[in-house]
Amino acid sequence: MTAGIPLPTEHDEQAVFVEWLRLRRIPHFAVDNEQHRGDAFALDAWRRKQGFQEGAPDLVILALSPKTKRPVVVEMKRSDGGSGMSDAQQYVAAICRRQGFHYVLADGADAAICAMVDLGFAVSRGPMWEISENDKATIKLFEMQKMRGRSPLGKIKGRQMGSAGRAKKKINTRRGQRKPRNGNG
Repeated sequence: MTAGIPLPTEHDEQAVFVEWLRLRRIPHFAVDNEQHRGDAFALDAWRRKQGFQEGAPDLVILALSPKTKRPVVVEMKRSDGGSGMSDAQQYVAAICRRQGFHYVLADGADAAICAMVDLGFAVSRGPMWEISENDKATIKLFEMQKMRGRSPLGKIKGRQMGSAGRAKKKINTRRGQRKPRNGNG
């Protein structure tokens, strides 16, 4: 830290790195792994039911490393190393490495960018991968339905999604009427 100038936070470092990824059109997503405090206890319980994992890496890169053809995950820290890795982060890092992922522990955006370049991701702008014709058609359909105000994910296996996001079963009876519960009729 220079006189009076604080080091960037982990959030700031990750934002710079994400901008670098976006400029190079490298597909990625961030994992919401921040723990909430206080009144948000119920939210944390809800997230755990959905698969929240303490120690999950901050970013998942959706393109394989051009050099090794292996998936990449990135754990960001402040440029001074921050507080180091927690036990949960070390556990997840070990699992990722065992499964063949490149687990990048980056002390700042510069370190993350250098690691990506070492893994074969180009320094210059441009598409990093080829999109198949089938994928292009799927993307186009998705965008067209989104523009029309419809969700392309609205129908799932013969079920119509209800307003609350729950699937409603279709009524499958004679003449479109429901059968009485008592069995008569």
